[in-house]
Amino acid sequence: RLDPEDAGYKDERLLQFYQQLFSSLDHLPGVRAATFGRIPLIANSNWFNDFLLPGETENTAPERDTMRQVVRENYFATMEIPFLTGREFTVKDDQHAPSVGIVNQTFVSMFFPDQEVLGKRVRLAGDKREIEIIGVAADTKYESQREDIKPLLYTPWQQEVAELGEMYFAMRT
Repeated sequence: RLDPEDAGYKDERLLQFYQQLFSSLDHLPGVRAATFGRIPLIANSNWFNDFLLPGETENTAPERDTMRQVVRENYFATMEIPFLTGREFTVKDDQHAPSVGIVNQTFVSMFFPDQEVLGKRVRLAGDKREIEIIGVAADTKYESQREDIKPLLYTPWQQEVAELGEMYFAMRT
C-alpha cells in the first residue's frame, strides 16, 4: 500500500510519481509484472458508485450501483483475470483520451442482458462524463471469498487522478 498524497503529490505530479515508480518496478530482477488497484482484493474493502444507464437521468433512474476499481493497464494480465471480449486498457487511456471502462460478466448480465455491451456508455452519479465500455473481464471475487459476485466497473488509473491517492500494489514474479 502506498499513498504519495501524504508526501504532497497531487494531480500531474502524482501521475508522474506513479509512472516513474512503475518504470523502476517493471525492471526489477525477477519481476515479470507490477500493477496496482485502488481497492485491495479480498480484504473486506470496497468502493461503489451509483450509475446511470444510457438514456437515464438522475431524476428518472432506479437506484443501482456497481463496485469500482481503478487499475493500471496491465492489471488483468498481472492478476491473471481472464479477459473475455473487447480491448484492455493501454497507456493511451489517459486524462486526454475519452473515458473508458471495462466491466465484469455480472455487470453485463445484470444491466445489459441479451445486448452487445461494447460501445455502451454509463455515467457515474454526480459525474458529467460518460464512460464507454470497451471490454469485459471474467468475474472475480472482490471483497471476500464468501461473497456473491457483484457488478464491477474498472477504469484506467490515468483517467482517475482525483481517485488515485492510496493504491495497492501487486507484483508477479
